[in-house]
Amino acid sequence: MSCRRLATIKGILKNLLLKEEKDRISKADSTAEDKDLSEKEQQVLVLLYNGIKPYIPSTANLQYLAYQMQFILLANDIFSACRYSQHITGMVPMPSSAKLHSLTLDAPTIYALFSTSKGRYDLFKEDHTVIRDDKDATWNKPACFGAFFSLQRINVVCSSYGLWFDHHIMVRPGCKTVSILGKMRKPGSSKRTGMLQKRLAAKQRTTPTNLSEAEKQTYENELEELKETIKKLNAQLAKLNKRNSVYDHDKGIKQKKISWSSSRTVELYLEIRNLKRVRFQEFREQELVRISLKSARTQAFLKRKVSSFLYLA
Repeated sequence: MSCRRLATIKGILKNLLLKEEKDRISKADSTAEDKDLSEKEQQVLVLLYNGIKPYIPSTANLQYLAYQMQFILLANDIFSACRYSQHITGMVPMPSSAKLHSLTLDAPTIYALFSTSKGRYDLFKEDHTVIRDDKDATWNKPACFGAFFSLQRINVVCSSYGLWFDHHIMVRPGCKTVSILGKMRKPGSSKRTGMLQKRLAAKQRTTPTNLSEAEKQTYENELEELKETIKKLNAQLAKLNKRNSVYDHDKGIKQKKISWSSSRTVELYLEIRNLKRVRFQEFREQELVRISLKSARTQAFLKRKVSSFLYLA
């Protein structure tokens, strides 16, 4: 039986369950919906209707959850017997945080709430410099949370459940309860804190945080030069694309090849070879500009990353 036919039988059964008030039906009632039903299809419809109808509430009470409980229990038993436990409906479903309109507190949110306008709090990193944007807040989550919460108490609570604090707190409606989110501790991860501290120390040793004003100005000047170079290369590439059309060359070569099939002369051969050489030269010229543009964009990206870290962008 095809999927389309199964969908048709399902629609007929749904109409019968919602329209008919009888507890049991016969084959004649099923053929009233569709006269093309075969004998086996009629048997299936009658068997399903007579088995499910006692659990279906009346049309007047169909929208009330209490009247649907019998059908939900029946469906759960069937799914359990068929080992489709993932489809079982929870009798007391837990509402999600999004449906409760909870406030999610992470490092960028804390920075946005308390440090984005004049007169607000300044949040400081471990090296005693001010956190200036949301990206910087993301890289310094412990500093943002430690400014308002006791990280020692939070870590104790998370450790009691075998979790690492994930720097996320869900504030429930009414501001009376919160959910502290954490990550599961992996077996053998007792040295994780020491490893993170070593990585942080290595990062601080390799990060140019103590540059002079002259060096910072050099970064700015190099970035501006790269921006001008990118602008010129873009204009040059647009000019080449407008002047050199690979499509026109391909079209001309194709027309010459059509003529070549009828008359193979030396002059025609030389014309085709010349067109191919011109096409390759123009393509190579465009490709060299593209490579230079790609390199300049990569360098500008790296300069912007360094400048954003040094608060120059």
